[in-house]
Amino acid sequence: SNPLCLALVDLDHFKPVNDQLGHTAGDRLLRHTARILAENLRADDFLSRLGGDEFGLLLWVPDRQTAVAIIERVRGRLPEQLAAAQQPVVTASAGLALGGGRNASAELPSADELFAAADAALLRAKRTGRNRTLCG
Repeated sequence: SNPLCLALVDLDHFKPVNDQLGHTAGDRLLRHTARILAENLRADDFLSRLGGDEFGLLLWVPDRQTAVAIIERVRGRLPEQLAAAQQPVVTASAGLALGGGRNASAELPSADELFAAADAALLRAKRTGRNRTLCG
């Protein structure tokens, strides 16, 4: 029973794409981003656009290190694959939170608690320089 990882991934500096290139270009960038994220995840992982330029990923992982490695791999491939698709190149920040698993405490975090922890980690990633993954 592996822990569930919730990863929130947010594009860095997406607003200037919309402002300078228009909303059609921004929408196209979001579609390409979703495709790139999906293509770089494992078959059992789940991806959803949460709104704006934020995506949510659910992963079953053996531990925190594996979760970070998966998200870093996906996040790291984004700029080069956007460039290959002739899209504006942006980076992404991610916040992770884990719940459950073999070593879980008796009381598992609620969905709201898991989301709040991942969101707080994402905010820290944005505030400390962007283009990074942090755990909550």
